[in-house]
Amino acid sequence: MKKISDLSAVTRSYDLSLWLLQRTGGFSRAHRHTLGTRIEEASLEVLELLIEAGYSREKIPPLERANRRIERLRYLIRLAHDLKLLAPNQYVFASEALFVLGSEVGSWRKSIERRTGPSSPEPLEKTLEEE
Repeated sequence: MKKISDLSAVTRSYDLSLWLLQRTGGFSRAHRHTLGTRIEEASLEVLELLIEAGYSREKIPPLERANRRIERLRYLIRLAHDLKLLAPNQYVFASEALFVLGSEVGSWRKSIERRTGPSSPEPLEKTLEEE
């Protein structure tokens, strides 16, 4: 088993969360406590879910939830850019980081499925409760 510190997706998520936390603090007052907070919470949720997957026997469910949070984060980042809260170069950086992170999470999941077989989908009720 890999050590949690060896997992590239966790490291990338940590670095992106750190970067985003530094940016959202500079959002205008009108958006800092709404959009800024949601971006912060989504990025930290992704990090927590990836850490959970690293330590859990059942890795697929937290990886699926992390993947959904990454998608949510993509839209929040896009919204921040459209509201001119992120400069174009910051938007490009965050978008590329999310693309790579999403690819790594997907690869992690596929490698597990190759070893263990595909997982059954989570029940809809459970998925909605956790969101």
